[in-house]
Amino acid sequence: METKRSVSEADFQRVLTPENIRIFQVIFAAIGSGVLLFAVVVIFLGMMSTAEAAAADLSLVRTLTFVHVLLLLMVIPAGRLLYARMLAQDGPPITANQCMTRIRTAEIVRLALLEGVALLGLVVCLIGGLNGVLAAHPLYWLNIISSIVLLAFVSQNLPNADRLNQTFRAHFG
Repeated sequence: METKRSVSEADFQRVLTPENIRIFQVIFAAIGSGVLLFAVVVIFLGMMSTAEAAAADLSLVRTLTFVHVLLLLMVIPAGRLLYARMLAQDGPPITANQCMTRIRTAEIVRLALLEGVALLGLVVCLIGGLNGVLAAHPLYWLNIISSIVLLAFVSQNLPNADRLNQTFRAHFG
């Protein structure tokens, strides 16, 4: 019976090339910039709106805000749980490339969850802005908070060699 060997830190260092690190950084930057660009558009359109808010529009924005907040509160712990489970799936990795792939996949899933909620929050702001709800009830601008959470996460966790080594040691070392 063949036993699986664990990947050494030296093996992982060999695949932790500038190109692999750059791939991580591009993924993080792309997701962050997409949300940031959409947020700028939403803010611009929201500030330009002169529509009068109707009761039905307010009800829609209120309902979407509730769903948005609920999803945000669910996605943060779910992202952490999925991240840890994805890194631990199928036992220890056999190769350093498998470690890198697991880390990259787990990061993408965690970012995608946050991105989805951030985009929902921005869509709520867009709907509210175009329908005049944000002008009449500026509190609904708080739906932009999930975008701020995503952008803060991206800036705090932008991958570099040290962070990836730390992730390797924490989950595979």
